[in-house]
Amino acid sequence: MSKRFLTMLLAAVMMTALFLPAAMADDYSLIGSGTYYISTPTGQPLNVRDYPGGEVVGSVAYGAKIEALFNENGWALINFEDAEAKVGFVSSRYISKKDPGPFDPEATKELIASIGQETMDPLEEINAEFEGSTLVESYIIRTRPTRSSGWVDLRWAPTQGSAIVATYRAGKELKVIRETPNWYQVEDTALGNVGFIKKAFTDQ
Repeated sequence: MSKRFLTMLLAAVMMTALFLPAAMADDYSLIGSGTYYISTPTGQPLNVRDYPGGEVVGSVAYGAKIEALFNENGWALINFEDAEAKVGFVSSRYISKKDPGPFDPEATKELIASIGQETMDPLEEINAEFEGSTLVESYIIRTRPTRSSGWVDLRWAPTQGSAIVATYRAGKELKVIRETPNWYQVEDTALGNVGFIKKAFTDQ
C-alpha cells in the first residue's frame, strides 16, 4: 500500500467526519481541527509534505491562514490545493491559533543572540556522544518539555543542530534503544520514527 494512498485514505476518513449530521456535531470533533496561522521563527514559508516526514510537495507563506483537518502527534493535515491529493502535512510546531502579524526580523536576531552559539563542532559533539553510548534493554520514557504547552524535538542525531524528525507534546511514550551521555535513542512505535531525544526533556 503506497504512502500516497494512505494519505488520501486518511483524508477521506477525516472529510467524511466533517460532514456528519448536525445532530451528531456536538458529540464529535476531530482532534485539533480548526483555523491556524503559519508562524515560522524565521519568517520563511512552511513546507507541506505528502505524509508526516515525507517528501515536500509545496509550501505555505508565513502568516497564511490555513484550515487543519487534524492536528496531533506533531503533524497537522491541512487543505492544500496545490497537492495532487488536495491535502498535505505540516509540522504542528510552526502553526498557531494566534495570527503572528508581520514578521519582525529584529526579534529573531535577539532570540538567536540570547541562545548563543554551540561551543563544540557539531560533528565532534556527535562523535563524543556515540563514544559514550550503550545499547540498553528497552524501556519506556515520556516526553517532558520545559513548558506544559511546549514541544520536545526528536532529532536525527544526538546534537541540537541536527535535523528534526518529529515533535511531541508532553507525555508522549517512546521506547529507549540506546543511551548516550546526554541523549536517548528512541523509537516511536506508533509512527515508526527513530531518533534522538535529549534526556533533560524526558521522564521515566
